[in-house]
Amino acid sequence: MAVPPDNLPPLSPALAVWRRAWARLDVREGLWWVLDRWEERAGLRRTVYFALGLILGGAGLAAWGYPRWAQYRAQRIAT
Repeated sequence: MAVPPDNLPPLSPALAVWRRAWARLDVREGLWWVLDRWEERAGLRRTVYFALGLILGGAGLAAWGYPRWAQYRAQRIAT
């Protein structure tokens, strides 16, 4: 961690707490924690895969169905 220059004012206590917390943050530890949970819990994997399938299926259905619905509605409004 870099040492601040001497001519800067000291940090407020709240900012000092956040700065210390940021300095302790180790992204790799968090990533390993997530990966450990991913390997330990089959239900988590199934839930994520199911949700991902729903999202992709919904997006595909929307991409396929919306233009057809819009055309149908435009024809119904025009007649």
